[in-house]
Amino acid sequence: MNRQRIKFGTKFPVQVSNTGEHEFEVLNFHEKAFDRLICSITNTTSFPPPEVYISDESAGIIKAKFNAGTPPGKALELLIQRRVAQTVITEEKKVLLDGESVKKAASGSWAIIKNMFWGFLIASLFLLLIKGTYFGDIIVGVWSKLNAAKVASAVSDFDPRILTNDHPVYKTAAFTQYNTNYKHFFGPESELRELYAFVGEDFFVTKDLIKNSDGSYFLATKSDADAYCEEIGARLPSPAELDTHLPEKYLNIENFTWPVNLRSNVPEWTGEKESWDNYWLYLKDGKNPIKDEIVYLSEKKQTKLVSADNGDYRFAFRCVFSERYYAVDEE
Repeated sequence: MNRQRIKFGTKFPVQVSNTGEHEFEVLNFHEKAFDRLICSITNTTSFPPPEVYISDESAGIIKAKFNAGTPPGKALELLIQRRVAQTVITEEKKVLLDGESVKKAASGSWAIIKNMFWGFLIASLFLLLIKGTYFGDIIVGVWSKLNAAKVASAVSDFDPRILTNDHPVYKTAAFTQYNTNYKHFFGPESELRELYAFVGEDFFVTKDLIKNSDGSYFLATKSDADAYCEEIGARLPSPAELDTHLPEKYLNIENFTWPVNLRSNVPEWTGEKESWDNYWLYLKDGKNPIKDEIVYLSEKKQTKLVSADNGDYRFAFRCVFSERYYAVDEE
């Protein structure tokens, strides 16, 4: 088979075939190690870039599959790049944390958190003095959920960039390409980064469940939810990631200095399978929407999950990604 020869990091022309699929022999395939591939269309923003994956690693062969909406015969210019290790972003992060602009942006909110800590500490000492009285026992019961130890833990673990949502990932070529596609489908005033929040630990989560244009939740099958997240440069979260990054991590108060909405009454898809075609649906309020019964939650992970069929059920979802997927080798 005669395959078009290309190089990673070098633009090349291609004419979309009737099948929408193309194979390429990459001359510099084995020069550097990489984790994943990204592809962008450089001569137009009217069409989404094709999905690119490896078909024969030893021979350096990759395959591109264009979206069904890309017309056959269309002449396009492609740029395929390698996604490499996380070290690039790690170095940028050091500069970011040392930068005066970020320090100034976060200093006000950081001071508020510290003041809250001392306020909680003083209030806790006061409650010790009134404990044992009728009025005091009522207040202490409420306060038990909001004690100074929890605030201290939140302060010590808190990354100031969580408040600013300022991160070099948003400036990478790969994220910029996803943003271009997002604008194409949702309008030139749309900005993809506004969907996401940086939540620390090199991780990003959509600020809320995905919504329709009227503000209602976009209810989708598991397959459609997967496809939507892929279109915006992300994936569905695992149950463990939801446990970690929803705002109940911080003091069990929804939205306490936390940019991600819990939406405690709305079940949502996860990316983990329960069986061949069933996936785990993540619950938060204990209500099973499939069998219309209460699920009693405990410390065990399984009790927060309900098995749901991939093709028959439609539920809400959110999307996540790790910064390492956007540490792109610009060649």
